[in-house]
Amino acid sequence: MKTSKLFLLSISIILSGCDTYRTFYKDTYDIESKEYSNTKRLSLKNASTDKIVASLSKFSNLHYLDVSSNTNLELSQILDAVAKPESLRVLELDSLNLKSLPKSIKKFTNLRQLSLNGNPDLDFEEAFTIIAHIPIEFLNLQYNRITTLPESLGLMNELKDLNVSHNTLTDSKSLIYLQDLHNLQSLWLTDNNLTELPAELFGLSKLKNLYIEHNKLTSIPEEIKTMKKVWVVHAGHNDFKELPTAFAKMPALLLLHSNNCNINSIPQIYSTKESNVMGLILDNNPLSLESKARWKKELRHYFLLSI
Repeated sequence: MKTSKLFLLSISIILSGCDTYRTFYKDTYDIESKEYSNTKRLSLKNASTDKIVASLSKFSNLHYLDVSSNTNLELSQILDAVAKPESLRVLELDSLNLKSLPKSIKKFTNLRQLSLNGNPDLDFEEAFTIIAHIPIEFLNLQYNRITTLPESLGLMNELKDLNVSHNTLTDSKSLIYLQDLHNLQSLWLTDNNLTELPAELFGLSKLKNLYIEHNKLTSIPEEIKTMKKVWVVHAGHNDFKELPTAFAKMPALLLLHSNNCNINSIPQIYSTKESNVMGLILDNNPLSLESKARWKKELRHYFLLSI
């Protein structure tokens, strides 16, 4: 295996569960902080609109702003009070009972990460139209009872990472709009009650990381091999009886998580040169002791193997 691929795989293992917007810019302060010029991360969870508006403009170097869970706030007033909107990189607007986004959000012209978790009444068609020209790279849409992706999502040309986990994407045809996101590299579809992998995903030509855990998948179609750049798949907590052969036929796949499924057999293809997989996580599957011993021997050349 080439050194570059080993390096990439190592980085993937480290970052695969990473929640980046929570780790940027060191410590998080609240509105009581007097470190106006040094504060880069600010949380407004436990303050009133009046108090925030009176002090927010004093924070001259904000990169991260968390307004989550404070449903009594006048969000438009809060966003208007940010002193240097062009400096803001991360904005969390979780669990605010939002129905629409204030148009003042457009002034955050360098925003890279936006979280809208837990706002099921938000008009997402309108919201994505409003933020379409902001260079957002990471969008978090968990817990919004989303059944259909709006067409306007395809307007977000800079998007690299999209998390729509913990929804119910029953209208798989709306996933076709993801194909308009030409920079999309990571997609989270965890816990969406998926019983089959939608064919609309197979046209995501630049995708590298696919998260489909905690669904009800029993098989994977051969067409997944058309996803030629995917090198990490998280497929644990599904209902596979056999480790799907289709994963082995993906041309770039290096690391496969299939833990906590119902897998009791592994196809021979995983020990042949036809498979590029070099990291395999199979913990908590009903493989026999004999089968485990056999596959540990056959796959001893794998970079990472956990059975």
